[in-house]
Amino acid sequence: MNLAFTDSFGNAIRYNGEVNDDNVPHGNGTADYYDAIPAGFYNGEWQNGLNEGYGEMEWSNGNWYKGGWLAGQWHGNDSKKIGGQIFNLTYVE
Repeated sequence: MNLAFTDSFGNAIRYNGEVNDDNVPHGNGTADYYDAIPAGFYNGEWQNGLNEGYGEMEWSNGNWYKGGWLAGQWHGNDSKKIGGQIFNLTYVE
């Protein structure tokens, strides 16, 4: 399903993918964070409107994140590129 959506952090996105009964992202899908600074594109898993599970995010400035998400935030093992450097990290609660 294609829909315009505002996530819990106030980011306006264009979403394409699976939705739940409330018509919010749930399952696998892609999102274009066209209104964020910097703009970004996410491809991965969702749960009740939040990035959750494995997903990959790439921003217009060339930075990226590949790894786990929990409640819309980075979680678990990941790799990311920030400022031209690549990091492999583990996020824990």
